[in-house]
Amino acid sequence: SVVAPTAMAADALATAAFLMEPRHGAMFIERLRGCECLIIDRDGRQFRSRGWTGAGPVHGAEAEA
Repeated sequence: SVVAPTAMAADALATAAFLMEPRHGAMFIERLRGCECLIIDRDGRQFRSRGWTGAGPVHGAEAEA
């Protein structure tokens, strides 16, 4: 999930971030003003940008920062 100032920006950034390794994708989004993300990899690990304020952990997934 990516939060950005516009839906178009969120869609484009999500596409770019998900082409990267999860940790690198989260770090990429974190560097952008007004953008945050939560990425869950195939093993259920969560990678969040520091400012992510979405819901708590997804059931059965481990959080990684």
